[in-house]
Amino acid sequence: MSPPIDRPIRPIPLNVGGPIDPEHLVGREIELARIFEAFTSVGVVLTGERRLGKTSLARLVERHAHGIGWDVVRQSAEGFTTLTDFSAALVSRLEDASPRLRKAATSIMERSTFKALGLQIGPASASRLLEDVVSSAVHASQERLLLILDELPVLARALERADPGAGVAMLHVLRRQRQEHPERLRMLCLGSIGFHHAVGAEGRGALNDLDFQRLEALSQPDASYLVACIFRHAEAPQTYERAFASTIADQVEGMPYYVHQLVASVLRDHPTNCGRDDVAGIVDAALTDPDDPWDLRHYVDRIEPYYGDDSPLARAVLDAIAATSSGLGLAELSAQMAADRRLAPIDDERIRDVVHRLESDHYLVREGDRRRFAFELVRRAWIAHRS
Repeated sequence: MSPPIDRPIRPIPLNVGGPIDPEHLVGREIELARIFEAFTSVGVVLTGERRLGKTSLARLVERHAHGIGWDVVRQSAEGFTTLTDFSAALVSRLEDASPRLRKAATSIMERSTFKALGLQIGPASASRLLEDVVSSAVHASQERLLLILDELPVLARALERADPGAGVAMLHVLRRQRQEHPERLRMLCLGSIGFHHAVGAEGRGALNDLDFQRLEALSQPDASYLVACIFRHAEAPQTYERAFASTIADQVEGMPYYVHQLVASVLRDHPTNCGRDDVAGIVDAALTDPDDPWDLRHYVDRIEPYYGDDSPLARAVLDAIAATSSGLGLAELSAQMAADRRLAPIDDERIRDVVHRLESDHYLVREGDRRRFAFELVRRAWIAHRS
């Protein structure tokens, strides 16, 4: 029997895709407070493994900021390959915001050339355009402007690939705006890949005024509570709330997206009668399902575009560490990598660099000298999709 839920259960609708409504977000009070504490002086870069709810937390931040009188502009950078198009999207967001920001958007459109459909402008002009958009929005805001930029590293990476240095330049434009408006402008930047993949070490100077915060999985009590609330909304047998809340939370290690996925499978496959073995069996099936309903193969597929020439080494490191739930020390890992002739030439420094990047990408965590997978579910997914 699961431990009793220590708070009133409220119905929360099942959501197996897309951001969660802030009303239905569970267990992020500390993270919300930490972000706004950082907003007293700086902006925030929110990092964390996929499926932990970064975008959902950003929506909660947006709602709270509106509640204290801030203007908020939220824009995803995913899918954009030019700074001009991204700036145009920001202007559209201004048009959808407050009357003050809508007026600023109109002014920008009147004096900017990107209103001409299909017009291509150079990188320098594109940077000035972004600067004009952000600066105009700041000046139009009543008290403080919060700019929430989702998937910003993806845009920086796309700009770098098209024109080396353009991604770093874009980040410096945003930093310059933060420096010029220290009392009026705050930024929340988040993304599914790290900035180290986008701009490397040379881009760190453009981010050194931001507070890097890592989003973790839900605590076991919070994840159990979320399970119970979803069951309540679905009008599942009341015994499910007591019997499986903790089991489901443990099976997916508090990762919110997989909480919803696992509960959805329980409701679909075992609507009236379910056992603990059935819950574990659903996870086992999801790991090996050729249709990959939980999109677990992504953990394998993203290595190639992220790591480039270091992809064979990154995969070999993860293969070795996945083989043991207790992890490996660097000396053990180096010995295994050195024995693999396919990786030659190789040295300890290169191995250490890849390991550090895998830690930054949330695959691995460090315990003393040993590295292990941060999530057992990801370790199992890695093994399943590398078999």
